[in-house]
Amino acid sequence: MTTRLPTTVTGDSVQLYLHPGDEVACLRVNEATFLQWGRIHVLDNSQGVVIKKIYDDENGVRSVSLNEDYPPFVIPKNEIYSYNHVVGLLRL
Repeated sequence: MTTRLPTTVTGDSVQLYLHPGDEVACLRVNEATFLQWGRIHVLDNSQGVVIKKIYDDENGVRSVSLNEDYPPFVIPKNEIYSYNHVVGLLRL
């Protein structure tokens, strides 16, 4: 089953694409079936919720900010509770 989630953007790590206050529409996806590597996802993980461009990594999921001031980091797959593909946004 998939679930659509609204998520409000905070911070500036994806500033080139999303801005603080934007609300993104997400489609919850199963890691085993349909992750779109190189696309923006909302990841709910043990450290909180992040919005990043994601890539497969031998140690987990490499999370990349669009703002070059923030370095990429890896989240172990066993620490990710849900993957949510960003499918739209609302900017007021």
